[in-house]
Amino acid sequence: MKADRDRCLAAGMIDFIPKPVRRQQLRTVLSRVVGAAAAVDGAPVPQADPSATILDEQVLEGLRELAELDEEFSIASCIRLFLDETPACLARAREAMASGDTESLHREVHTIKGAGREVGATDLASRSEALEKAIKNEEPVDLPSGLDELQQSLVQVSQILGEMAEREEETDRAAG
Repeated sequence: MKADRDRCLAAGMIDFIPKPVRRQQLRTVLSRVVGAAAAVDGAPVPQADPSATILDEQVLEGLRELAELDEEFSIASCIRLFLDETPACLARAREAMASGDTESLHREVHTIKGAGREVGATDLASRSEALEKAIKNEEPVDLPSGLDELQQSLVQVSQILGEMAEREEETDRAAG
């Protein structure tokens, strides 16, 4: 692929995206190219989509590909499961913290991390991972603040995913 890229750039192309084209990769290149053109023209540079930093588009694209391969898999159901279970998991983590049950706290934070990764919730997953490591390594950490940060991240990603699930459900209904 490097040879293809080098050949295209040498021919005068501005950038190169190998197949299969991934949406996030395309957005990144377009943002860079449009941003550079806008800076030259003096036009305002388009602002990044805030959901791009909260959600990993490659993970979501993987879910879409899975839905295409397996008619029984539903992206909306996957998202709804995340939206139903993750707040309960966070509530159990708070209960474990309050009762001093470090083992249960660690398990719940670990579960939140995994759930976040499954739906591409990068901020939630990375915050969970940092808190999980601190708990596991018995590092001094402000647990209430750490769980509050998870809550804030969960609220943000839940809004975006909830809207996405609604669109997916509408698409599923339309497809009949």
